Amino acid sequence: IIENNEDRDSLVNSKYVSSTNIHVIKGAGVDLNRYLSFPEDTSTQIVSMFARVLRDKGVSDFVEAANIVHRTIPQAVFRLVGDCDSGNPTSFTEEEVRAWVSSGAIEWLGYRTDIPELLCESNIVCLPSYREGLPKTLIEACAAQRAIVATDVTGCREAVADGVNGVLVPVQNPEHLAKAITQLLSNQDLRMHYAKNGRIRAEKEFSSSIVIEQTLKVYENMLAKS
Repeated sequence: IIENNEDRDSLVNSKYVSSTNIHVIKGAGVDLNRYLSFPEDTSTQIVSMFARVLRDKGVSDFVEAANIVHRTIPQAVFRLVGDCDSGNPTSFTEEEVRAWVSSGAIEWLGYRTDIPELLCESNIVCLPSYREGLPKTLIEACAAQRAIVATDVTGCREAVADGVNGVLVPVQNPEHLAKAITQLLSNQDLRMHYAKNGRIRAEKEFSSSIVIEQTLKVYENMLAKS
């Protein structure tokens, strides 16, 4: 069982596994009863990133994009939600993150468990990751009916259709990231259009009930063959 079509194709084409023995199930699913689709507060301009504070999550690109956006939209708020990971060699240190906060680039909320509420407070969800399987944060953003800006990489492409429920930008490119965020902060109608499409995708593709049904079917088919 694998989370995205690109990884499936790579494994099959490299002959690591037969196409009949691999199944794509899009993540662990999202509880649509917990992640409700509340309309955004149009009086705010909050861009939220939910991730561990790792280099390969694109955290530094998020910070740099925040600095760029603040030149034209100084009232925009960039929230980083997630903790440092001292056991991971790609993690930023707490001192580095607090320096970003001191400079006024971002707000750092650290580790939080109230993700549905924080999504509700957000206007845009951003994930400039360098690669993913299928990022839970993006399917939660879809369920919460929020527009997304993410990188055009494996995994993110599985959750975000460019121009449908969000914008995909080149990886490790803070300038393009800032441009996409600025476009969405400046266009409420476009944000709402993407947000509604995201909720539809969550209901049709990412809900827990769908993922559970697909997973059970895989096991049922395996048992039938045994």
